Amino acid sequence: MRMSLVARPRTPLTKGQINELRRNGSTPISVSGIGENTNQFVVSTKEMHEIFRFHGTSALIDLDAGDVSGLIIARDIQRHPVSGKILHVGFQHISGKMAIIAPVTLRLIGEPEGVRNGGVLEHETPVIQVRAMPDRLPEHLDIDVSGMVLGDIMHVSDLPEFADIEIISSPETVVAVVHIPRAMVEAETTTEVVEVEEAPAAE
Repeated sequence: MRMSLVARPRTPLTKGQINELRRNGSTPISVSGIGENTNQFVVSTKEMHEIFRFHGTSALIDLDAGDVSGLIIARDIQRHPVSGKILHVGFQHISGKMAIIAPVTLRLIGEPEGVRNGGVLEHETPVIQVRAMPDRLPEHLDIDVSGMVLGDIMHVSDLPEFADIEIISSPETVVAVVHIPRAMVEAETTTEVVEVEEAPAAE
């Protein structure tokens, strides 16, 4: 699904002017493409946040910016190191007729068997890189983890195949882990020690 975003050109600004821009509800962005100059714009912070919130940061956007209008996708998102607020976004012009490489969020679904037995699920890699045609690029991919047991590790190579999508992240990348709590490990170790101590001495 394509979203629309209106932008207006901007000239080079001082740091103070950019901060004032942000306080007034706008975010500076840049748009570039193969063989194109990088152009600077300003967009509504609220509108851009709504697109990213509901459609992910890999959302396809129809930019309305005069001569530089066209299909774009976010390539570089700069955030405040403390608040996480978006400070600047670098977009790239893309063609709707060529496959692109883009980040896609993995959404873990289901409760792992290992969690029901006292384990802890860690989502190690929430975003992977995929190649797909722009109109086939998903907002997210649902990954079923209900079958994971204590100590299980899910890698990118364990992910199912998705129609029209090629996963290009390293197969060895860890997606999720069901950790065994330290208390459970220590309890098992203690039990083993007690069993050894209580074993009858050899005659």
